[in-house]
Amino acid sequence: LGSSAPGIIAGALVKIRGMEDTGVSKEERICRHEAAHFCCGYWCGLPIRGYSVSDGVAQVEFGVNSQKLSSTEVAALSVTALSGLVGEARKWDKAVGAENDLMTLDNVFRQSDEFIGASAQQDLTRWGALTANTLLTENAAKYEQVVQAFGQGKSVEDCIAILESP
Repeated sequence: LGSSAPGIIAGALVKIRGMEDTGVSKEERICRHEAAHFCCGYWCGLPIRGYSVSDGVAQVEFGVNSQKLSSTEVAALSVTALSGLVGEARKWDKAVGAENDLMTLDNVFRQSDEFIGASAQQDLTRWGALTANTLLTENAAKYEQVVQAFGQGKSVEDCIAILESP
């Protein structure tokens, strides 16, 4: 992973991997993808405002300043942006939702209060994907519980309680 233009990679991923029917329901894929964003964002210290999964549209909303981002916020958002595609790839060896995640990451880089050159963007992209994978691997049981909670439409508070439980 890694590019100074993540959207280009996203387009290539869609073409290479295709969008063929994998036998996985769209809702199941979306719940896994968005739960990864939710979990990694929470573990990276981002405040969660809410999430929704309905009619094939899903989103986790974080309470982050959308103007200029500090290097700490860029790092946390790099992990969080890439976590959805990592969550999918861990389960199915492909990530249908990769394009949006990479475009989100590109926006994070553009909103940084410090210039991030192409080499640093590549490094942050690789590091973000690796860190997301590490977090999801080390906390696999909690992640799976949040995936189930998303599928059941549980509240943000219920999902956070899962992450904070012993």
